[in-house]
Amino acid sequence: AVVAVGAQMPWQGIGRSAAEERKTTVADRKQEMEEAGSKLLNAEKVVVVGGGLVGSELAGDIAYFKKESSKTVDVTLVHSGSRVCNEMGEKASGMVLKKLEALGVKVILNDKVVKNEESGTYTLQSSGAELPADEVAMTVGISPLNKFLDDSMLNEKGWVEVDDFFRVKGSGGKIFAIGDCCSVLNNSGAAVLAQAKIIGANIKATLIASEAGTLDNLKLQKLKEMPLAAVATVGQKGGVFYTSALTTQRIIPGIKNSSMFFMSPKQTLGVKNFKA
Repeated sequence: AVVAVGAQMPWQGIGRSAAEERKTTVADRKQEMEEAGSKLLNAEKVVVVGGGLVGSELAGDIAYFKKESSKTVDVTLVHSGSRVCNEMGEKASGMVLKKLEALGVKVILNDKVVKNEESGTYTLQSSGAELPADEVAMTVGISPLNKFLDDSMLNEKGWVEVDDFFRVKGSGGKIFAIGDCCSVLNNSGAAVLAQAKIIGANIKATLIASEAGTLDNLKLQKLKEMPLAAVATVGQKGGVFYTSALTTQRIIPGIKNSSMFFMSPKQTLGVKNFKA
């Protein structure tokens, strides 16, 4: 068996709603995304909570498409950290910030958003100042989907615990896990795709060994160590690529904007790029 259930987040537009609320067909998911996008683009005031890669990219896209349609840009990004895109180095993070501000995004750092459950309004934790918002996108609070698994298979934070061969702890080598649900890869589709052949080979080897009656002395492939790299797109025409050896605004952000680096899977599934 393979566990690849992903993770969950509060805002449905990110495609990670709770399992019982998650859309299960391409048509339903497409409709959900279109509805979420329409609400953001038609709202006069938008607040994005969380300035990691997802929140920064979302804020940039909202501002970009509002400008493209000649709408007023009133987008606020609130982040608890001292800089946006902590996944990147300081220089790259600063470049993302400048691009967001150039699009008209108001960025608030070192602060959190508090929701008043009675009134439905939002305020800044530090000052209590109200944040006027017609739409709020929560890109923080990623959490595991693990109700169907025994606690012995999870780490202390609730993520599926796997070894270097993607085998789930406590499963006797018969259950594998990959993707956002497990503990060994960063939150990156590209990183998962890079491991697909490895986990496939390990599953095949395990099935053959099971038919032979023993899982002893299995020759399995270890996961690939992935270099630290991150790309933050800011709108449809800008962005920043970061590795420990290189920071650039050229070429790579454009490739992400046009393909999300999923050229092969998209071609296989027949998925076309979104056109504004």
